[in-house]
Amino acid sequence: MQIRHAKHGDEAALAVLLEDHERHYGNAVPDGAGAAGAAFLVDPPPNATLCLVADGDAGLVGFAILNPYFPAPNLTHGLYLKELYGQQRLAALLRPSRHAAREKGLLRHGCLS
Repeated sequence: MQIRHAKHGDEAALAVLLEDHERHYGNAVPDGAGAAGAAFLVDPPPNATLCLVADGDAGLVGFAILNPYFPAPNLTHGLYLKELYGQQRLAALLRPSRHAAREKGLLRHGCLS
């Protein structure tokens, strides 16, 4: 399984995962409802939401969504792990999430460690 940033070409599979995520929590969503969210996640504006995907042999099997926030300690910025969802154990998404936060200078002690 490869963990990577969501990219163009992931929209259809990511939309299905987003819809499955909603259904998992009891929200009735029609097929296709995740398309707009998936389109946003593969091409977010600068310094906005970050989406990592777990890409398995049969395609996407999970995602992690991280959102920037302010204020974090000492009036810094941070990344909040908003969603972690998938069809397999996704602990593998945590290390890349921590790395992505560190690259942006947004990792604080104890967060995602």
